[in-house]
Amino acid sequence: MIQPVSSNSHTNPAAYNAGNNNINIIPSEPLQQTAEEPAAILYLSEQMKAFLLSPNDRGWDEEILKLDGKGNMGDKGYGTSTSYNEVDRAASIFLYGKVENYEEVAHELGRLLKSYTEGAGETTEEHVANRESGVKLAEYLVQNYITDPDEAKVFMDRVNEAIKFDILKEKGYQVDEGESEKAYKPYALRSHPNVINPSNEFFAEKLGWDLEEMGGDEGKWRDFRSAARKAYRQNFNAWNREVVARFNDNEKRVTEEIEKARAALDEDQLALNLQELIKKLGLRGGEES
Repeated sequence: MIQPVSSNSHTNPAAYNAGNNNINIIPSEPLQQTAEEPAAILYLSEQMKAFLLSPNDRGWDEEILKLDGKGNMGDKGYGTSTSYNEVDRAASIFLYGKVENYEEVAHELGRLLKSYTEGAGETTEEHVANRESGVKLAEYLVQNYITDPDEAKVFMDRVNEAIKFDILKEKGYQVDEGESEKAYKPYALRSHPNVINPSNEFFAEKLGWDLEEMGGDEGKWRDFRSAARKAYRQNFNAWNREVVARFNDNEKRVTEEIEKARAALDEDQLALNLQELIKKLGLRGGEES
């Protein structure tokens, strides 16, 4: 039986992003949010809900920062959201005023639905179970809290999109939440998806270089780029074929593992998982569901 994993999430081990850089780019340190930056998630109002329900982008992030807020999810350790396409934000908006701890509920929902991206599990089986538990929780929220049909539709659209996003990430695609249709393969360029652009990690593997040991030494990176370009010219076709084959093989393997894990899901266990989530989050009606 597959059960949800602990709520103690960990950082995605794929955080080191040098492999997504072109060989002409020196990787920089990941951006860190500072205390001076404005929080993107505030206590959400009916005005904000209207923006989400609008079919057009009407300057959501600019408007959200104009409003006076009494708190934000970052203060409670839940992180912040900067895109209204994210399921966490949609849940916060539609649960505001209906659930006292709406930030916690929104965070837990996003953690489950984006299990791979959020590092909420370590295996494909755990990611599949977490995502399914997230769907059950979302359906429960619609039945008991987000009862307006228009709100429920937008909310469930975000839920389904979050799942697509997380599965694409698990398969190795580069994609932003809410933009699954724009997903592209990691060896390609976002602007030119048909152009093969092997990663620094691929070149380092072929040439025997240690990227972490190179650190921010510009001289070492200059030598690495020069060696990589020379070797790439000499092995262009063979290496391109290998890059594509590696991705395709990995995508096929992950797809098969996801399908196998889905087939093994236990509905009775999922029902128990939902009850545990309802109790943990302090939602009403758990004993009646």
